[in-house]
Amino acid sequence: MDLDKKQAAHIANFVQFAYNMFSTGGLQPPPDPGIQAAGYQLIAYLDSMDFQNSVFYGYIAASIADPSQLVVAVRGTQTPQEWLLDLIALPVPFSPMPDAGFVALGFQSIFEKFLAVDLQGNSGPVRQFIENYSARTAIRNLAITGHSLGSALATLIAADIALLSPDTIREALEVYTFASPRVGLLDFAASFNKSVPVSFRIWNVLDIVPETPTFPYIHVSGHGDAIAQTESQLSTLLFTPVCEHHLTSYQWLLDPAEFNLQNDCRHAAVEAMAGARAISQPSVGAQQLRKAMSGRL
Repeated sequence: MDLDKKQAAHIANFVQFAYNMFSTGGLQPPPDPGIQAAGYQLIAYLDSMDFQNSVFYGYIAASIADPSQLVVAVRGTQTPQEWLLDLIALPVPFSPMPDAGFVALGFQSIFEKFLAVDLQGNSGPVRQFIENYSARTAIRNLAITGHSLGSALATLIAADIALLSPDTIREALEVYTFASPRVGLLDFAASFNKSVPVSFRIWNVLDIVPETPTFPYIHVSGHGDAIAQTESQLSTLLFTPVCEHHLTSYQWLLDPAEFNLQNDCRHAAVEAMAGARAISQPSVGAQQLRKAMSGRL
């Protein structure tokens, strides 16, 4: 299956919603309005711990029109503690299934403490929540998406489900990661690639994060789906580590007709010619997101 760039850019909005909710604060912040505008409703929060603090990382949402469609969205690094965990690259066995290979300790330490917390306050492991949901409502599509650290965590969530959940759930999996670091060693990548039916690992060739951690860590999904910038994009997007890595930059690179580039990531000369453009809010484009998701599902 080939990557649909426009569709991927819209799916990334679900991660933008998670970033916005983290900025609001709290373990169960109010759902971002863009989720409902996109035709979905939040059904569970994803909380974990960075060292000793419980932190909001993302959410699970279900389509309002068709509850068999689920999205799991995970944000990227936002706190100093998470930056430290990003750097802990000691290989350890993938805890849900050690025979599946070795993964980075820092990523796994967050993944292992993930709790899906429903709207009634009940909590449990993410895979168990998905399986319980599936027992009530058959899952026809399970899209798991994340950015940066969130991509690594999304990869581990997808591997957990693909390796240990019933085939009916595994076959519904679709993974969309943006700017993912390398998550595990060759054995884990092989297990992931064999078990996850659809995985798009989207990376900007000028982004340094996908180059970490270094060998012997190996990317899942082979060469992934690389973004090679056009001459026009190179002359527009400011060449800095932050700008090349930012999720809004990825969305603009994938679908410049629908998504705006952050003003502070534009070359000054281009900005002077084009005029200041406001940062695209996740709620803008929510209708396009709903259309993209319904068309895919």
